[in-house]
Amino acid sequence: MTESKSRLIETLKEKRQALDRTIEAACLDAGRDPADVTVVAVTKMVDADTVASAIEAGFFDLGENRPQALVAKRQELALQDERCRWHLIGPLQRNKVRSIIKRCDLIHSVDSLRLLNTISRIAGEEETTADVLLQVNLSGEEAKQGFTEEALRQVFADCQKLPHVRLRGLMTMAPFDAGSTYYEELFGRTRRLKEALAKEFDLNMFNLLSMGMSQDYIEAIKAGATHIRIGSEIFSDLVT
Repeated sequence: MTESKSRLIETLKEKRQALDRTIEAACLDAGRDPADVTVVAVTKMVDADTVASAIEAGFFDLGENRPQALVAKRQELALQDERCRWHLIGPLQRNKVRSIIKRCDLIHSVDSLRLLNTISRIAGEEETTADVLLQVNLSGEEAKQGFTEEALRQVFADCQKLPHVRLRGLMTMAPFDAGSTYYEELFGRTRRLKEALAKEFDLNMFNLLSMGMSQDYIEAIKAGATHIRIGSEIFSDLVT
């Protein structure tokens, strides 16, 4: 191992430790167990070598925005795959579903019934079952994708009928720099919606909440996030 790679791994270990301390403090404030919070390291900004160093530093949940990038990095990092879980956190087009259906452990960004139908059909053809989160847009931003609360309730019964999809929870994104009070309110609404849907449709496995990024993950944890998507806090000063 080269000296520069050793330094990179040590830097990433320090970042992981600092992040863990912040998560523990947020969980303590919220009366939660830090073990219930998964850090998804968003690797879209970095190359496969840096991702390999991140894995050595203890980041085993890896998130990609683009299906083709997820596939390429999995192939380059095949030796580490058995230790890792891969998350697709960005938009998924229906013509890209087959490429990731067996390579992605959790799809965070399912935003339409048509996409759900495609995922279920292709998963069946590939003899697998896909774990998915339904993306919700409770902030009302036109630029953001996702179901409104009303639309989600209308399609939820149909979602359950798809034989090769497991509905695991919700994902949401907050407006950038909206402020702590807004983040807490938005993430709280998302948690309450998840709880209401799980109860209404009697789904014990509908228990995941992907919400919170580098600027707002503390508020997300306090509101009940199980998965936080962290990119810039880990990698921003490592990108050349």
